[in-house]
Amino acid sequence: MLDLNDRLADAERHQESLEEKHKHARDALEHYRTASKEQREQEQRRHEHQVHALQTELKQAQLAFSLKQEELTRLNKEAAALATELGSVKQALHLEREASRNQAKKVEQLQAVEAQAAVLEVQLADSRTRLAEAGETAARADIASDELRRQISALEVELSAAKSAIALE
Repeated sequence: MLDLNDRLADAERHQESLEEKHKHARDALEHYRTASKEQREQEQRRHEHQVHALQTELKQAQLAFSLKQEELTRLNKEAAALATELGSVKQALHLEREASRNQAKKVEQLQAVEAQAAVLEVQLADSRTRLAEAGETAARADIASDELRRQISALEVELSAAKSAIALE
C-alpha cells in the first residue's frame, strides 16, 4: 500500500509538472500570438502609410505632368503663332525691300522690320528650345508616373497577400 501511495504521489507530482509545463507552453503561445499580431498590425500600418505616400506622390507627379502638358500645349500654340507671325513679317519685309529701292526713308523702316524679324526668330528659337525641354520633362514625368504605378501595383499585391495571410491566421 505504501508503494501504491508513493506511486500515486509520483503520479500527482508528474501531473502537476505536466500541468505547469502545459501552462508555460500556453503562456508562451499566447505571448507569441500577441507579439505576432502586434507585428502584423505594425507592418499593416507601415504598408498603408507607404501606399498613401506613394498615392500622394503619384497624384503630385500626375499634377506636374498635367501642368507640363498644358505648358507644352501653350508653347506649341505660341510657336505656331510666332511661325505665322514670322511668315507675315518676312512677307512684309519683302514688300518693304521693293518699296525701299525708291525712297531713302523706306530704308530705315525696312531696317526696323528686319530687326523685329530677328527678334522674332530668336523668340521662335527660344520657344522651340522651351518646347523641346517641356517635351523631355513630360517624358520624364511619364516614366516616373509609370514607375509609381508599378510600385503601387506591387504594394497592392503585397497588401493583398498580407490581408490573405492575416485572414488565414
